[in-house]
Amino acid sequence: MPQMAPTWWTMLFMVFNATLIVLSIILYFQKKMILLKKEDLKKEDLKTNWKW
Repeated sequence: MPQMAPTWWTMLFMVFNATLIVLSIILYFQKKMILLKKEDLKKEDLKTNWKW
């Protein structure tokens, strides 16, 4: 008979997987944001150079 209620270790495993996924997503978006900020800085530099 399959148990419907998950045991504590399966719960722990699921929580662990969820945290890993969330952390990887956060890191991915942080990298993207850093890249975007760098691009924005480059654009700003170009704009200031263009004005002068």
